Formats: sequence, C-alpha cells, structure tokens
Amino acid sequence: MKYLLFIVVLFFQRDLVSAQSIKLPVGKKFTISSNTDNLVEITVMDQHMQMHSDGMVQLLYEIMSVNPKGYTMQVTPKRMSSSLMVNGRDQKIDTDSATDRNNPIYAKLFELMNHPQMIEVSENKVIKNSQLAEFNQTGLQEDPFKYFLSVSVANLHNGYQWTDSSINGKSKITNQYIVVQITDSTVTLNVNSDFSIHNTVEQGGMSIEQNLKGFSTGNRIYRRQNGLLKEEKIEMTISGSTETNEMSSPITMKLTIKSVVE
Repeated sequence: MKYLLFIVVLFFQRDLVSAQSIKLPVGKKFTISSNTDNLVEITVMDQHMQMHSDGMVQLLYEIMSVNPKGYTMQVTPKRMSSSLMVNGRDQKIDTDSATDRNNPIYAKLFELMNHPQMIEVSENKVIKNSQLAEFNQTGLQEDPFKYFLSVSVANLHNGYQWTDSSINGKSKITNQYIVVQITDSTVTLNVNSDFSIHNTVEQGGMSIEQNLKGFSTGNRIYRRQNGLLKEEKIEMTISGSTETNEMSSPITMKLTIKSVVE
C-alpha cells in the first residue's frame, strides 16, 4: 500500500542575518545527527488521517572555503532511518538495510547516500544549496546558518537579545534569540520563531498549494571557542491547509527535533 504523504516544504532565503566570520579552519569536519518525532493530522475528502513518524538523519559536513563574503560547505549523507505509521499501518526504511537498498522504490534516495553536495553562502545569502529533501524528516529546508553562532561572543551577556527575518515570496519567518547562559565553554540561546508558509509544491505529479502558519520554541548550545553548534532541541507547531485542484485539506503538525553536532 502506498501512502499519500503531504510534506510541508518551507524555504527561506536568509537575507537579514548579521555578518559573521566562521572560526573553523578549512578542512574541518563535523557530523550532525538529528532525531525527529512528527505527528500529522489531516482531513482528506472528509476522511481524517493521523500520521506519526520518527526518524534519524546523519550528515557529514566539511568546511571547503572561507572568505570575507561567505563560505562553502560540503555535505555528505551518511545514514537515514525512518518509521511512518498511518492509521495503524507501519512503513519503515533504513539506509543500512540491505533489503531497503535493493528496493527500487528507494533508488533515488540511495543515490544520495555518501554522495557529497555543496552549500555556498555569500553576503549572508544561500546562493547554492544541497538537494537533500529526501533526508529531511520535517520537510523544512535545511538552514546552514544555525550551525554557527552569528554574534561575537565578546558582545554577549545573559539576557542579550536580537532578531532576524527571512522572506521567500509570500512566506516569512521571524526569529528571536535570547542568551540564557554563558559558561567558559558554551553559549546557550533560546530561539523563538513565528512563520507563515504560502507556496506551491509538486508532489507525485500533483500541484499542492500550502497556506500554513506556525511557531517554534528551541534551545541551542554553541561551543564558545569556535562558535559551532553543539546541540539543539526544537518543538514546532504548524496548522493550516493544503489545496489541490480537487480538494482542500486541513492539516496540523507537531514536531520535536533533537540534533547533536560532533
């Protein structure tokens, strides 16, 4: 049985971020492991469906170049596992599974495994991004900016706050950052975000218009020495509707995302 899975795609071109200088040397590698718990409720043609998924994604990053205007990173998918439960039916995938590796349904996904891709940032804008949607448990576009502390540690103190905003077409996100703890080795931030999503995506040959709003609360811990993210936890709520030429479907999502950078 094939499941009709509505994926929320949120893409923002970051254009109001404070200028930053990466303190990591060229050639530095770090691994990001993210675990996601996602509960989706959607009504399709008067039929209510509940979808619960959890998964893990492991990505290897390498700093390729740093210049006064930006930086380039290489990202390589190392592993993904996911479990999707739809109305009592379970569907699983694990890129370490020989059975899944030989399943033609997942052929495009496995083509990305261990295949390096590039993220290029210039003047605080992503001008080239990797194509890792299949590995994204949330459907949200990856944000390479969050991996590095964007404000100089010398300027920070408990209670220090700042904001940034990002816009793509009719979609917008506003983030508020608050410094809650500074130690000899770490800087901890609370991150609160409000966003609206108004876009059209193609899925399975079908055009889907998304009209959604949401908010998230998060906690990020950065390494004070080099500004690299150490760990992050985010709780997110999204509600609204997805529309096609044939129907409008109310949808809500609740996500918990935990990431560790090593």
